[in-house]
Amino acid sequence: MPRRCLADRLIEMTETEPGLMLAGPAACFTFIRLMRLAARMGSDGVVAFGSALRNLREVSIAVSIPETDLETHVETLIERGVLVREGEALVCQSLREAGRKAAAARANGGLGGRPRRGETAAEARARRQGHLLLPVAGGKPTETKTETLSRAAAAAVVSSAQKQQQAVREETAWIALGRRVVAAAGIDEATWMGGYGEVRAWLAEGLDEAMILEVVDRVASRPGYRPPRSLRYFTEAMREAAAEAAPVAEPPPAPITQHPAWAAWRAACEEFRMNPYGDPPVMPPELAALRGTA
Repeated sequence: MPRRCLADRLIEMTETEPGLMLAGPAACFTFIRLMRLAARMGSDGVVAFGSALRNLREVSIAVSIPETDLETHVETLIERGVLVREGEALVCQSLREAGRKAAAARANGGLGGRPRRGETAAEARARRQGHLLLPVAGGKPTETKTETLSRAAAAAVVSSAQKQQQAVREETAWIALGRRVVAAAGIDEATWMGGYGEVRAWLAEGLDEAMILEVVDRVASRPGYRPPRSLRYFTEAMREAAAEAAPVAEPPPAPITQHPAWAAWRAACEEFRMNPYGDPPVMPPELAALRGTA
């Protein structure tokens, strides 16, 4: 059976699972975002709260859904039997079981698969072992095709897991910076209802962490400053700081035709064209340096 990507499985579930079909479009969208987040964290069908995502509010930031809406949709999905709570985790049992079966199938495939019909246990072991390795000149044994493919598959799994871990680290890095910005701005994080998306936009515009915190400290130290309700309050100051830090481009040289020696040079060339006797005029060095800027 051909493999299916996670997006295909999730779309099929929204069309075939009775609980999702009755939950409504908004809850289905929330389910898809949560399961994609679980896949990025390396655990199919399980959104676990821990060091990366500590509570539902941080999950709402990671999936870009308001916390109140997320809480409502999660309760709907639990009532419909799509998700279940297991300790500090939200679990989709069907996707978790599918992930376990896929992992078991990969491990079984790496060992050569199940015994074939009519094949004895001894024949299956011999087939899994592959061809007999014979010594060759040079001292290094050859490698079977099965071993080569198994090693390539294992390397692909490791690479995929590393990419997922890197995505989670990048996603949580700007959230951690957002908390530092909120603290530097004097905002009470316990009552803070905003998001940290503005911090991600600042980073995308080229500001680094040190510059962002410096600008927030500078704005917060102004007379009459009051903690804002949104981090967009600092965006204009961030853009000004980025413009001041940008290198100033040198103005281009003036065109050669605006140089004071140009008129005399053209007059000498015109005179030589009318009376082509003797040596032609030589372009002055100051004009030769500007050649190509006309």
